[in-house]
Amino acid sequence: MKKVIPGRYGLSTALCTALALTALAVPQVQAQTAKDKEKADKAEAKATEDTAVQEVVVTGSRLRRTEFNATSPVQIISTEKAELEGVVDTTRILQSSTIAASASQIDNSYTGYNVTGGPGVNTLSLRGLGANRTLILINGHRVGPAGTRGQVGPVDLNTIPSSIVDRYEILKDGASAIYGSDAIAGVVNVVTKKKSIGGSFRAFASVPEHGGGETYTASLSQSINEGKFHGLFNLDYYKQEALRQGDRDYLACPQQRITYADGTRADVVDPATGDYKCYGLTASVLYTGNYYVFDSTQANGLKRVIYTGATADESRNSRATAPYMQDRYLSKTVISPVTRRSVNFTGGYTFDNGTEVYGDFMYNRRTSRQESWRQFYPTVSASNPNNILKATSYPIILIPYNVDQDVRYTRGLLGIKGDVPEIGFLKGWTYDVAAQISLNNSTYGYDFIYNDRVNATVGASVCNTALLTTATSCPAGGVKYYRQSTVETGIFSPEETAFLFGYEKGSTTYRQSYVEASMSGDLFTLPAGPVAASIGVMLRKEYINDTPGTQAQKANYWGLTTAGQTVGKDNINEVYVEFGVPVLKNLPFAKTLDIAVSSRYSDYDSYGESSTYKASLNWAVTDTFRVRGSEGTSFRAPSLYEQYLGNQVGYSTQLSVDPCINYGTSATISETVKTNCAALGLSGTYAGLGSSATVYTGGGKAAGLQPETSDNRTVGMVWTPKFTNASVAIDFFETKIKNQITTYGSYNIVYECMNSVGMSSPYCSLFTRDLTSGSSTYGSVRTIQNAYVNVAEQFMRGFDLTFAYNRRFSFGNVSVSSQHSFVRKWTYQLKNASTPTNYLGYVGYPEYVGNLTASLRRGTYTFTYSGTFVGETSDFDYYKTNCYTGTLFGVANQSYCYDMNTEFYANHTLSLRKSFDQWSVIASVRNVLDETPPEISNYGAARLGNAALTSQYDLLGRTFTLSIERKW
Repeated sequence: MKKVIPGRYGLSTALCTALALTALAVPQVQAQTAKDKEKADKAEAKATEDTAVQEVVVTGSRLRRTEFNATSPVQIISTEKAELEGVVDTTRILQSSTIAASASQIDNSYTGYNVTGGPGVNTLSLRGLGANRTLILINGHRVGPAGTRGQVGPVDLNTIPSSIVDRYEILKDGASAIYGSDAIAGVVNVVTKKKSIGGSFRAFASVPEHGGGETYTASLSQSINEGKFHGLFNLDYYKQEALRQGDRDYLACPQQRITYADGTRADVVDPATGDYKCYGLTASVLYTGNYYVFDSTQANGLKRVIYTGATADESRNSRATAPYMQDRYLSKTVISPVTRRSVNFTGGYTFDNGTEVYGDFMYNRRTSRQESWRQFYPTVSASNPNNILKATSYPIILIPYNVDQDVRYTRGLLGIKGDVPEIGFLKGWTYDVAAQISLNNSTYGYDFIYNDRVNATVGASVCNTALLTTATSCPAGGVKYYRQSTVETGIFSPEETAFLFGYEKGSTTYRQSYVEASMSGDLFTLPAGPVAASIGVMLRKEYINDTPGTQAQKANYWGLTTAGQTVGKDNINEVYVEFGVPVLKNLPFAKTLDIAVSSRYSDYDSYGESSTYKASLNWAVTDTFRVRGSEGTSFRAPSLYEQYLGNQVGYSTQLSVDPCINYGTSATISETVKTNCAALGLSGTYAGLGSSATVYTGGGKAAGLQPETSDNRTVGMVWTPKFTNASVAIDFFETKIKNQITTYGSYNIVYECMNSVGMSSPYCSLFTRDLTSGSSTYGSVRTIQNAYVNVAEQFMRGFDLTFAYNRRFSFGNVSVSSQHSFVRKWTYQLKNASTPTNYLGYVGYPEYVGNLTASLRRGTYTFTYSGTFVGETSDFDYYKTNCYTGTLFGVANQSYCYDMNTEFYANHTLSLRKSFDQWSVIASVRNVLDETPPEISNYGAARLGNAALTSQYDLLGRTFTLSIERKW
């Protein structure tokens, strides 16, 4: 019943949208007349009386606009607002916005999962369309990726400390015509703090009431202003403590959470605790067709568990006493411990003619670690002298599995900008030329088991030296796999430990460098105003080199995915142009009517040429009502890892890859498949002989991988009434991704072959099957080549609702902002699939998410409430039912049901800020009501303990934060 959605992480990912400007000292944004602007300028001069409208310029276009009069929907999140909500981490700030919460994001809670960018990476996926389809900029410039292992691609948010950020600007629309590849779902522009006077020091602590997951940060900033030079220097330190499996009740005892048809609980009860049985990893048992545990009260010293007994009670009791959960498992990290240190500088020198030479420098180092456990179950020959069962069997032993990362990221940018000499129509034009290089140098280490050494010690003899490739001998007497203390504790003798277990490091380098140049200004003037234009070029290079450890490259790991070296590069040349044309002005029902058109041409060494376009309309019907819309195309070039990934070697069960298993009674496969299975000589009851299939996942360049493309449409309306300081916007969006890059999937490859007449499909060349007569693995799938290919399509439709209000009352200034995102359709379809897979409303993919922030500023005090809301979800539609009839806990003919639903979830935060002349203190309580994540049954969806594994829900519980800042 495992739920697997093709082409995505075992779960998924997503990102942000919705206006979040108002957080006290950040007033509402709305379209302005000249008179409004004058009022705003006066208000800005009196910060304590700031109740008028203030313009904020955003980067949704190369042609500058404000947030509420921008052609495309844009969300702005100020760091001040985030601080008042007790949040000081870029990852949490962006991933908790409404458009991020539409799907699960990759953060530090994915211990044990294989994610793009490697363990410990934090990424951002706008609208849940994938982190590779979200472009992230810093001050308008593309940012290079960071991470570990061969699948480095998306930007790692760990590299961007929030202490250097002034605000985050999120364009909620495809924008490849403006910004290039990856901007399918949208663009995030991180605007850093620049010119300032003096310096500051901030310390922050976040302490959960129940312990575990504490966060501590400190940052120091100092401005430098000498004559025409300005600069800002920053040091930042961040430390996240681990949250472990045993730190929360909902994590510590994962239960089946199954009910009978009448609603009563069906779980077995553990006699040792008197509570429902906990399930972690089954270990401390011996298996030879039956499970046994050591028991000195039995004649042979073994007790049988997990079996079907003569009665229902016997069957259930055999499971109630089985070692499904080990105390050691509770030390597993649920939130990875992370330490980050960064040094940042931004500055510039302005000449007398206004020309400015500017630059940015960033160095960031992340050290992170994931601590977990794994099962070690070597199959030992019946003839092996150490096999006490004297039958082919294996012990299941729980051993530690730890992974760590050391990621060093450096980014440097140097640019010059100023006025273009007035030649011909180039009057009042400006230029901007910049060169940037970013370098990711990382190492990663992991525990492993030598496969050759296991093979040498599980055969008929205690040591077959002919099978050893990394050693010349075995421990004296071989390895005592069946030693009781070893099976129960996972502790081997020192000699055995040194022989079986290893630790090795790999390294990853990713380098991105580019030069970009642009010019912008007015071409000529129409009756409705000047026609604006922007033109630019970019020359970019990308390079990746991932070198796994020696034993990984040799595929000499027991029971773990291994990897070959990944090396690749690409050169990209691009040119773009954008025009802004005022069509109407000061006419009835047309206060202004502007259109914008942009286009981009890209030439990639790896695959060839691409071109995209975008057309936008911005219609101010009146002073208070505006209609906006856009339509265009976007694209995403194949990432380097999608082209050049060295073969990742993994293993899948025969049942998960072969449609021929029990094909005679299958109701889910075609008649063509059945005919072909029979033609291979397989019986209708073929059960899938042999061990797992070996699956090779690699880059798809050799197969001619092409870029993804998308069609993007938005239509929105903005109302800014004059009778009150409020703004309301509703924006409808639609995105269709075509030719989506993904791995096709092991099962799909085999099925495509078996579903073709005479097994004539090209997919038949991508796997091998053992058809040797008399073989013990006859009929089984042995190998599958599962490279990246263009085989998918994704479609999403929905709308965002944004509200902002700001007013000064006698008792203080009140600011309210609220954002809501509603997804109405979301489907994913692999090539040749008969029907699309629906995502909408499944666990981790809510149809609705929203937030609300309200602040009251009275004198030097600021009171803030913020709430986040997640709609209910259910996997019922995926499985078509949640109740089944069959064998449950060894008892036949049982009617039972799973809980596949999550209820509406709300999380509330309260904070208080007190400002002094040079000091500021913010105290907050996050998750005031101590809400735990919604719990679901163990039916196949990924879980953390009893909770759904998805980033929309708070894992820590009630948390107290304190921020202290000193300025000078």
